[in-house]
Amino acid sequence: VVADHAGQTIAGVRAGVGDVEDRTVLDIGARSDPDEIHGAHLGQNDLPLAAARRLVGSRMILGISTENLSQAQTAQQNACNAGPTYIALGPMFPTRTKEKPRLAGPRFAAEAHAAISLPLVPIGGITPENIAELTAAGIVRAAVCAAIISQESPLTQARIFLQKLPP
Repeated sequence: VVADHAGQTIAGVRAGVGDVEDRTVLDIGARSDPDEIHGAHLGQNDLPLAAARRLVGSRMILGISTENLSQAQTAQQNACNAGPTYIALGPMFPTRTKEKPRLAGPRFAAEAHAAISLPLVPIGGITPENIAELTAAGIVRAAVCAAIISQESPLTQARIFLQKLPP
């Protein structure tokens, strides 16, 4: 779940993206009805950003994961060439959703907020108890998985997150 404040969008499309593992998913996205697939998310070791953008065109959200300021700055520079729509930052906190050898942490979120103009989406281990560390750094959206889907009422939990994000 990519959460911005209630009703907000990223690049004019309701935020909701799938994780990309290979070119096939992007090919499907490039040929699909735009109402069915809104975008894709690339890791640092996935298809290069420029190649992915050529496949999907400008109509789709395209995000890229970053673990440090150098990667985030490179992603922003690529945005001038129709690169990413948003930049994911993480992992912010320990998480069991995806194995990561090191944490990027809230300090990286603060550095990226100061240096990057594209929408930033922190990810990894974000909970209602620690999201304030990110909003204090200027962050206004977050990608959350386990802290929502593990709850008895995911909708209630999502609403709790939205209340903790700046308007």
